[in-house]
Amino acid sequence: MSSCLYTTAIVVGEAGYLAPASLIGVSMALLLYRGVYAEMGMAVPFNGGVYSAAINTFSKRAAAVLAMFSVLSYVATCVMSARAGCVYLFGIWGESESDWVDLATVGVIVGVAALNYWGLNESVV
Repeated sequence: MSSCLYTTAIVVGEAGYLAPASLIGVSMALLLYRGVYAEMGMAVPFNGGVYSAAINTFSKRAAAVLAMFSVLSYVATCVMSARAGCVYLFGIWGESESDWVDLATVGVIVGVAALNYWGLNESVV
């Protein structure tokens, strides 16, 4: 839910003069959930806290749907951050709207996925 706060520049570019209203709206929504976030962070301080809290509250199917949306949020944040970084990097060379930005974004995501896979394999051994 707070993923859009990681990419404020993109939000400003898309929302224009309404960007402050959209960011304030997200901040207000997060403010409403601060007690829940604090409770979950204290109860389950390791990753997967959303699923652990949901499985204790809802059915397994609902908890799985919530976990799926959490993973989707993480992936969307990764894609947006990789894209913003590549646009910035290629913007330095004046190529911010070329196909190379898309290829570099895919490369960054594949590289991060490979590092995660490698790290998981190392931790299993």
